[in-house]
Amino acid sequence: MALLAGCATTANKGIGESDEMKAAQTALSMGEYDKAYKLYLEAEEKYDDPLAQFTLGNFFRSGWGREPDAVTACQWFGKSAEGGIPFGQHLFAECLEHGVHQKADPLSAAHWYTEAAKGGHVVSNCHLGWLHMTGTGIGKNPNRALELCAAATARSPAAMTWMGRYYLEGDQSIRNNTQAWGWFKQAAEYRQPAGFYYLGLMLEKGMVEEMPAEATLGMYEQAATRGCISAYYPTGRLYFESRRHPETGLPTEEDLAKAYMWLSAAKKRVEDETQLQATEALLQQVLKIMPETWIKDLNERVERHFKELHS
Repeated sequence: MALLAGCATTANKGIGESDEMKAAQTALSMGEYDKAYKLYLEAEEKYDDPLAQFTLGNFFRSGWGREPDAVTACQWFGKSAEGGIPFGQHLFAECLEHGVHQKADPLSAAHWYTEAAKGGHVVSNCHLGWLHMTGTGIGKNPNRALELCAAATARSPAAMTWMGRYYLEGDQSIRNNTQAWGWFKQAAEYRQPAGFYYLGLMLEKGMVEEMPAEATLGMYEQAATRGCISAYYPTGRLYFESRRHPETGLPTEEDLAKAYMWLSAAKKRVEDETQLQATEALLQQVLKIMPETWIKDLNERVERHFKELHS
Protein backbone atom coordinates (compact mmCIF):
# COMPACT_ATOMS: atom_id res chain seq x y z
CA MET A 1 0.00 0.00 0.00
CA ALA A 2 1.07 3.65 -0.44
CA LEU A 3 3.11 5.13 2.44
CA LEU A 4 1.51 8.00 4.35
CA ALA A 5 2.36 11.44 2.95
CA GLY A 6 5.44 12.87 4.67
CA CYS A 7 6.53 9.46 5.97
CA ALA A 8 8.08 8.02 2.82
CA THR A 9 11.70 6.97 3.09
CA THR A 10 12.15 6.32 -0.64
CA ALA A 11 11.99 8.60 -3.66
CA ASN A 12 8.85 8.62 -5.79
CA LYS A 13 9.06 6.43 -8.88
CA GLY A 14 7.15 6.52 -12.12
CA ILE A 15 4.90 3.62 -13.04
CA GLY A 16 7.03 0.56 -13.64
CA GLU A 17 10.31 2.46 -13.20
CA SER A 18 11.51 1.23 -9.81
CA ASP A 19 14.41 -1.19 -9.49
CA GLU A 20 12.01 -3.69 -7.96
CA MET A 21 9.72 -3.50 -11.00
CA LYS A 22 12.57 -3.92 -13.46
CA ALA A 23 13.88 -6.93 -11.56
CA ALA A 24 10.36 -8.35 -11.27
CA GLN A 25 9.77 -8.05 -15.02
CA THR A 26 13.05 -9.82 -15.72
CA ALA A 27 12.19 -12.64 -13.33
CA LEU A 28 8.71 -13.01 -14.82
CA SER A 29 10.08 -13.19 -18.36
CA MET A 30 12.34 -16.05 -17.21
CA GLY A 31 9.46 -17.95 -15.60
CA GLU A 32 10.80 -17.37 -12.07
CA TYR A 33 7.31 -16.88 -10.68
CA ASP A 34 7.99 -16.92 -6.93
CA LYS A 35 10.82 -14.42 -7.22
CA ALA A 36 8.83 -12.20 -9.56
CA TYR A 37 5.77 -12.23 -7.30
CA LYS A 38 7.79 -11.12 -4.27
CA LEU A 39 9.38 -8.28 -6.25
CA TYR A 40 6.06 -7.07 -7.66
CA LEU A 41 4.58 -7.17 -4.16
CA GLU A 42 7.53 -5.18 -2.84
CA ALA A 43 7.08 -2.56 -5.59
CA GLU A 44 3.37 -2.32 -4.82
CA GLU A 45 4.00 -1.87 -1.11
CA LYS A 46 6.75 0.71 -1.56
CA TYR A 47 5.38 2.79 -4.42
CA ASP A 48 1.68 1.89 -4.76
CA ASP A 49 2.62 1.08 -8.36
CA PRO A 50 -0.56 0.37 -10.38
CA LEU A 51 1.40 -1.67 -12.94
CA ALA A 52 2.60 -3.90 -10.09
CA GLN A 53 -1.01 -4.19 -8.89
CA PHE A 54 -2.16 -5.14 -12.38
CA THR A 55 0.56 -7.78 -12.73
CA LEU A 56 -0.17 -9.22 -9.29
CA GLY A 57 -3.74 -9.61 -10.48
CA ASN A 58 -2.49 -11.52 -13.48
CA PHE A 59 -0.59 -13.94 -11.24
CA PHE A 60 -3.94 -15.01 -9.82
CA ARG A 61 -5.85 -14.70 -13.09
CA SER A 62 -3.42 -16.82 -15.10
CA GLY A 63 -2.10 -19.13 -12.41
CA TRP A 64 1.54 -18.10 -12.69
CA GLY A 65 3.24 -20.35 -10.15
CA ARG A 66 0.06 -20.72 -8.10
CA GLU A 67 -3.54 -21.83 -8.31
CA PRO A 68 -5.79 -19.36 -10.14
CA ASP A 69 -7.86 -17.24 -7.75
CA ALA A 70 -10.40 -15.05 -9.53
CA VAL A 71 -11.48 -13.17 -6.39
CA THR A 72 -7.95 -12.10 -5.47
CA ALA A 73 -7.24 -11.22 -9.10
CA CYS A 74 -10.28 -8.92 -9.16
CA GLN A 75 -9.16 -7.17 -5.98
CA TRP A 76 -5.78 -6.37 -7.54
CA PHE A 77 -7.36 -5.28 -10.81
CA GLY A 78 -9.57 -2.88 -8.87
CA LYS A 79 -6.50 -1.19 -7.43
CA SER A 80 -4.82 -0.98 -10.83
CA ALA A 81 -8.01 0.46 -12.32
CA GLU A 82 -7.92 3.33 -9.85
CA GLY A 83 -4.28 3.82 -10.85
CA GLY A 84 -5.22 4.30 -14.50
CA ILE A 85 -4.07 1.04 -16.12
CA PRO A 86 -6.49 0.59 -19.07
CA PHE A 87 -6.36 -3.23 -19.21
CA GLY A 88 -6.71 -3.30 -15.43
CA GLN A 89 -9.80 -1.11 -15.80
CA HIS A 90 -11.18 -3.50 -18.38
CA LEU A 91 -10.57 -6.61 -16.27
CA PHE A 92 -12.02 -4.92 -13.20
CA ALA A 93 -15.11 -4.08 -15.26
CA GLU A 94 -15.43 -7.77 -16.15
CA CYS A 95 -15.23 -8.62 -12.44
CA LEU A 96 -18.02 -6.14 -11.71
CA GLU A 97 -20.16 -7.26 -14.64
CA HIS A 98 -20.06 -10.91 -13.61
CA GLY A 99 -20.05 -10.44 -9.84
CA VAL A 100 -16.77 -12.26 -9.29
CA HIS A 101 -15.60 -10.68 -6.04
CA GLN A 102 -18.73 -8.82 -5.02
CA LYS A 103 -22.36 -8.53 -6.06
CA ALA A 104 -22.67 -7.86 -9.79
CA ASP A 105 -22.69 -4.13 -10.55
CA PRO A 106 -23.20 -3.63 -14.31
CA LEU A 107 -23.53 0.14 -13.99
CA SER A 108 -20.05 0.39 -12.43
CA ALA A 109 -18.82 -2.09 -15.02
CA ALA A 110 -20.06 0.24 -17.76
CA HIS A 111 -18.09 3.08 -16.16
CA TRP A 112 -14.85 1.14 -16.12
CA TYR A 113 -15.33 -0.22 -19.65
CA THR A 114 -15.73 3.39 -20.76
CA GLU A 115 -12.57 4.46 -18.93
CA ALA A 116 -10.60 1.55 -20.38
CA ALA A 117 -11.73 2.44 -23.91
CA LYS A 118 -10.73 6.08 -23.35
CA GLY A 119 -7.30 4.83 -22.31
CA GLY A 120 -6.84 2.90 -25.56
CA HIS A 121 -8.26 -0.54 -24.76
CA VAL A 122 -10.77 -0.17 -27.57
CA VAL A 123 -12.30 -3.66 -27.36
CA SER A 124 -13.79 -2.53 -24.05
CA ASN A 125 -16.36 -0.75 -26.20
CA CYS A 126 -17.60 -4.17 -27.32
CA HIS A 127 -18.05 -5.29 -23.72
CA LEU A 128 -19.87 -2.03 -23.01
CA GLY A 129 -21.92 -2.72 -26.13
CA TRP A 130 -22.91 -6.13 -24.78
CA LEU A 131 -24.50 -4.41 -21.80
CA HIS A 132 -26.51 -2.34 -24.29
CA MET A 133 -27.24 -5.48 -26.34
CA THR A 134 -28.74 -7.27 -23.35
CA GLY A 135 -30.03 -4.26 -21.42
CA THR A 136 -27.98 -5.29 -18.40
CA GLY A 137 -27.77 -2.37 -15.99
CA ILE A 138 -28.22 0.18 -18.77
CA GLY A 139 -30.79 0.82 -21.50
CA LYS A 140 -31.22 -1.95 -24.06
CA ASN A 141 -30.11 -0.72 -27.47
CA PRO A 142 -28.80 -3.36 -29.92
CA ASN A 143 -28.04 -0.78 -32.61
CA ARG A 144 -25.94 1.26 -30.19
CA ALA A 145 -24.10 -1.94 -29.30
CA LEU A 146 -23.26 -2.56 -32.95
CA GLU A 147 -22.05 1.02 -33.38
CA LEU A 148 -19.75 0.83 -30.38
CA CYS A 149 -18.17 -2.47 -31.35
CA ALA A 150 -17.98 -1.86 -35.10
CA ALA A 151 -15.90 1.25 -34.45
CA ALA A 152 -13.44 -0.86 -32.45
CA THR A 153 -12.85 -3.43 -35.21
CA ALA A 154 -10.52 -1.07 -37.10
CA ARG A 155 -8.01 -1.22 -34.24
CA SER A 156 -8.78 -4.52 -32.50
CA PRO A 157 -9.10 -7.98 -34.08
CA ALA A 158 -10.63 -9.11 -30.78
CA ALA A 159 -13.53 -6.78 -31.56
CA MET A 160 -14.19 -8.85 -34.68
CA THR A 161 -14.94 -11.83 -32.46
CA TRP A 162 -17.34 -9.69 -30.46
CA MET A 163 -19.14 -8.60 -33.62
CA GLY A 164 -19.55 -12.26 -34.47
CA ARG A 165 -20.97 -12.92 -31.01
CA TYR A 166 -23.44 -10.08 -31.42
CA TYR A 167 -24.81 -11.66 -34.60
CA LEU A 168 -24.71 -15.19 -33.13
CA GLU A 169 -25.93 -14.65 -29.57
CA GLY A 170 -27.24 -11.09 -29.39
CA ASP A 171 -30.76 -9.74 -29.54
CA GLN A 172 -33.07 -11.70 -31.83
CA SER A 173 -33.62 -8.59 -33.93
CA ILE A 174 -30.06 -8.70 -35.27
CA ARG A 175 -29.09 -12.39 -35.24
CA ASN A 176 -27.58 -13.53 -38.52
CA ASN A 177 -25.46 -16.69 -38.86
CA THR A 178 -23.87 -15.55 -42.11
CA GLN A 179 -22.75 -12.28 -40.55
CA ALA A 180 -21.51 -14.12 -37.46
CA TRP A 181 -19.47 -16.58 -39.53
CA GLY A 182 -17.93 -13.73 -41.52
CA TRP A 183 -16.79 -11.86 -38.44
CA PHE A 184 -15.42 -15.00 -36.74
CA LYS A 185 -13.55 -15.84 -39.94
CA GLN A 186 -11.96 -12.38 -39.99
CA ALA A 187 -10.97 -12.76 -36.34
CA ALA A 188 -9.39 -16.16 -37.05
CA GLU A 189 -7.40 -14.65 -39.91
CA TYR A 190 -5.82 -12.42 -37.24
CA ARG A 191 -5.17 -15.56 -35.15
CA GLN A 192 -7.73 -14.64 -32.50
CA PRO A 193 -8.32 -17.73 -30.30
CA ALA A 194 -12.01 -17.01 -29.76
CA GLY A 195 -12.50 -16.58 -33.48
CA PHE A 196 -11.34 -20.15 -34.06
CA TYR A 197 -13.47 -21.38 -31.15
CA TYR A 198 -16.69 -19.90 -32.50
CA LEU A 199 -15.98 -21.21 -36.00
CA GLY A 200 -15.69 -24.68 -34.46
CA LEU A 201 -18.86 -24.16 -32.45
CA MET A 202 -20.87 -23.08 -35.49
CA LEU A 203 -19.55 -26.02 -37.50
CA GLU A 204 -20.38 -28.50 -34.75
CA LYS A 205 -23.90 -27.13 -34.38
CA GLY A 206 -24.52 -27.21 -38.13
CA MET A 207 -25.07 -23.47 -38.39
CA VAL A 208 -23.17 -23.20 -41.66
CA GLU A 209 -22.65 -25.36 -44.73
CA GLU A 210 -21.56 -28.86 -43.83
CA MET A 211 -17.81 -29.41 -43.63
CA PRO A 212 -15.76 -32.48 -42.67
CA ALA A 213 -15.60 -33.34 -38.98
CA GLU A 214 -11.87 -32.70 -39.23
CA ALA A 215 -12.63 -29.02 -39.80
CA THR A 216 -14.49 -28.73 -36.51
CA LEU A 217 -11.68 -30.39 -34.56
CA GLY A 218 -9.13 -28.26 -36.37
CA MET A 219 -10.87 -25.02 -35.41
CA TYR A 220 -11.23 -26.05 -31.78
CA GLU A 221 -7.59 -27.11 -31.55
CA GLN A 222 -6.39 -23.85 -33.10
CA ALA A 223 -8.31 -22.05 -30.36
CA ALA A 224 -7.05 -24.36 -27.61
CA THR A 225 -3.44 -24.07 -28.73
CA ARG A 226 -3.74 -20.30 -28.38
CA GLY A 227 -5.10 -20.60 -24.85
CA CYS A 228 -8.88 -20.41 -25.36
CA ILE A 229 -10.09 -22.19 -22.22
CA SER A 230 -13.54 -22.82 -23.69
CA ALA A 231 -11.91 -24.86 -26.46
CA TYR A 232 -9.99 -27.28 -24.21
CA TYR A 233 -12.90 -29.59 -23.44
CA PRO A 234 -14.41 -29.86 -26.96
CA THR A 235 -10.94 -30.44 -28.42
CA GLY A 236 -10.27 -33.28 -25.99
CA ARG A 237 -13.75 -34.69 -26.50
CA LEU A 238 -13.46 -34.78 -30.28
CA TYR A 239 -10.01 -36.38 -30.13
CA PHE A 240 -11.51 -39.11 -27.94
CA GLU A 241 -14.85 -39.60 -29.70
CA SER A 242 -14.76 -38.53 -33.34
CA ARG A 243 -12.04 -40.69 -34.87
CA ARG A 244 -11.90 -44.39 -34.03
CA HIS A 245 -9.76 -47.18 -35.42
CA PRO A 246 -11.94 -49.28 -37.79
CA GLU A 247 -10.87 -52.58 -36.22
CA THR A 248 -10.51 -51.84 -32.51
CA GLY A 249 -13.14 -49.10 -32.24
CA LEU A 250 -10.70 -47.16 -30.06
CA PRO A 251 -8.91 -43.84 -30.62
CA THR A 252 -5.46 -44.05 -32.15
CA GLU A 253 -2.55 -43.64 -29.76
CA GLU A 254 -1.95 -40.08 -30.97
CA ASP A 255 -5.61 -39.12 -30.56
CA LEU A 256 -5.77 -40.73 -27.12
CA ALA A 257 -2.72 -38.77 -25.98
CA LYS A 258 -4.15 -35.50 -27.29
CA ALA A 259 -7.51 -36.23 -25.69
CA TYR A 260 -5.79 -36.67 -22.33
CA MET A 261 -3.74 -33.49 -22.74
CA TRP A 262 -6.63 -31.19 -23.66
CA LEU A 263 -8.96 -32.66 -21.08
CA SER A 264 -6.25 -32.28 -18.44
CA ALA A 265 -5.80 -28.65 -19.48
CA ALA A 266 -9.56 -28.15 -19.18
CA LYS A 267 -9.57 -29.69 -15.71
CA LYS A 268 -6.95 -27.16 -14.58
CA ARG A 269 -8.59 -24.07 -16.07
CA VAL A 270 -12.34 -24.58 -16.58
CA GLU A 271 -14.49 -22.85 -13.96
CA ASP A 272 -17.97 -23.80 -15.17
CA GLU A 273 -19.10 -26.60 -12.86
CA THR A 274 -21.15 -28.45 -15.47
CA GLN A 275 -18.32 -28.52 -18.00
CA LEU A 276 -15.83 -29.43 -15.29
CA GLN A 277 -17.92 -32.47 -14.35
CA ALA A 278 -18.16 -33.50 -18.01
CA THR A 279 -14.39 -33.06 -18.34
CA GLU A 280 -13.62 -35.24 -15.33
CA ALA A 281 -16.04 -37.95 -16.47
CA LEU A 282 -14.50 -38.11 -19.94
CA LEU A 283 -10.99 -38.01 -18.52
CA GLN A 284 -11.80 -41.10 -16.48
CA GLN A 285 -12.82 -42.89 -19.67
CA VAL A 286 -9.53 -41.91 -21.27
CA LEU A 287 -7.55 -43.19 -18.28
CA LYS A 288 -9.25 -46.59 -18.48
CA ILE A 289 -7.60 -47.33 -21.82
CA MET A 290 -4.50 -45.11 -21.78
CA PRO A 291 -1.25 -46.62 -20.45
CA GLU A 292 -0.32 -45.18 -17.07
CA THR A 293 3.27 -44.78 -18.28
CA TRP A 294 2.16 -41.94 -20.57
CA ILE A 295 0.86 -39.72 -17.79
CA LYS A 296 4.11 -38.10 -16.61
CA ASP A 297 5.21 -37.03 -20.10
CA LEU A 298 1.77 -35.78 -21.09
CA ASN A 299 1.38 -33.79 -17.87
CA GLU A 300 4.70 -32.12 -18.60
CA ARG A 301 3.44 -31.19 -22.08
CA VAL A 302 0.35 -29.60 -20.56
CA GLU A 303 2.49 -27.51 -18.21
CA ARG A 304 4.70 -26.43 -21.11
CA HIS A 305 1.58 -25.34 -22.97
CA PHE A 306 0.55 -23.09 -20.08
CA LYS A 307 4.06 -21.70 -19.71
CA GLU A 308 4.39 -20.95 -23.44
CA LEU A 309 1.16 -18.94 -23.33
CA HIS A 310 2.82 -16.48 -20.97
CA SER A 311 6.33 -16.44 -22.40
